[in-house]
Amino acid sequence: ARHGYLDRRALPGAVVVDDGAVPVRRLLRNEWFFLALIVAIGAALRFGGIAHSSIWHDEGFTTFLMDRSPAQIIDATARDVHPPLYYLFLHYWTEIFGRSEVAVRGLSAVFGLGTITLAYGIMRRLIGREAGLVAALAVALAPFLVRYSQEARMYGQVAFFAALSTYAFVRGVQEKLWRWWALYALSLAAAIYTQYYGILVVIGHAAYVGVRLIWLEPKAKRREGLREAAQFGVGVLGALLLFRPWVPILLEQVGRVSGSYGIQQS
Repeated sequence: ARHGYLDRRALPGAVVVDDGAVPVRRLLRNEWFFLALIVAIGAALRFGGIAHSSIWHDEGFTTFLMDRSPAQIIDATARDVHPPLYYLFLHYWTEIFGRSEVAVRGLSAVFGLGTITLAYGIMRRLIGREAGLVAALAVALAPFLVRYSQEARMYGQVAFFAALSTYAFVRGVQEKLWRWWALYALSLAAAIYTQYYGILVVIGHAAYVGVRLIWLEPKAKRREGLREAAQFGVGVLGALLLFRPWVPILLEQVGRVSGSYGIQQS
């Protein structure tokens, strides 16, 4: 044999050539290899052609805000219809990476790649590795998510924080550790501060907790389910307390939009 290696699976005394196939097979069985490949596909879809189209109206407002100071960004968004977190992130992002179309839209693309990995993490914890890879691939290829990962708006960022809160929720339910519920409160608050509809992810989480409580018949398991529900409630309350300073501004925005956009009664 060229290398003189013995294959233990062969017949006694047989000598086989080490042709490098074993490392290749190990690589193909490695979930991290496939996850990296899926993320690379997602990156190609998101960054490929990211600057083909010109900045449009809403992105123009984004570029107007990102050059302002943080205090000015907060003041301007308070008079708009969205919360300020995306613009604050973009302000510091462009300080590092510049103000080209690729750089300005690149923040959304990076958040999109983060959402791919979080989808993998969520489904891996709930079902298994294969399901995690399928979920990651679905997110990587989803046209809607690809589209909004190429736009200088807050939708890619809110998807990331919604996924992060879901990941923290799953870990909190499974491990019963308060650090996951602290991350849940922070990521949920970040989702709401990015886009108000981020709060809607709580509906799915609450439904999961409620279904578990309904189906947990033994008393011991029911007590465990009640503990999960209590931790979930604390996590949601923590997020709402973090969002509390912005609530008066939100109410002003709702009143202003309903007065301007609504159909007036004759």
